[in-house]
Amino acid sequence: MKIRDAVATDVAGIARVRVDTWRQAYTGMMPEDYLSKLSYDETERRLLESYLPPRSAEQFIIVAVDEQETIIGYTIGGPNRDENSEYQGEIYSIYILPGYQHFGTGASLLKGAVERLIERKIQSMIIWVVAQNPARGFYEALGGKIVNFRDRQKSSFILAEVAYGWKDFKLFLKMRTTPDEA
Repeated sequence: MKIRDAVATDVAGIARVRVDTWRQAYTGMMPEDYLSKLSYDETERRLLESYLPPRSAEQFIIVAVDEQETIIGYTIGGPNRDENSEYQGEIYSIYILPGYQHFGTGASLLKGAVERLIERKIQSMIIWVVAQNPARGFYEALGGKIVNFRDRQKSSFILAEVAYGWKDFKLFLKMRTTPDEA
């Protein structure tokens, strides 16, 4: 596995990861008709409109690729979208295909995100996670502290979310992220 900055031609692979991961991870947490209507084409269009290329020098998209350069995960981040927050940076999304979870991919992506935040003089971060998501333990294991809760309108339903925050990146910088070590 390799972590690298995304390029515009990665959009189809990123969309595939997003749609496939949402359908797997959020079954039972989101309405089934909503998940079944997710579209690769629509997701690609939204990514191109919103993130690729990044809207500003502060935003970034990084991807995890396998030996064949197939995208297996990604993260998008940049400045915190809530200007009133005490956290400077935000991870807007992080998704890893189910078959590549629990092998250090998520930790590698987050470490890469932290490195990019530090390059941008951002020293703290927050990430919003679906409250029912069983993967929340991943953020807790990496030192994330619960710092906020919200309900967010998503299409025709309300989604409860929890925010994890990090005020100190030292843990990430010391982290080993190879599959045998993570």
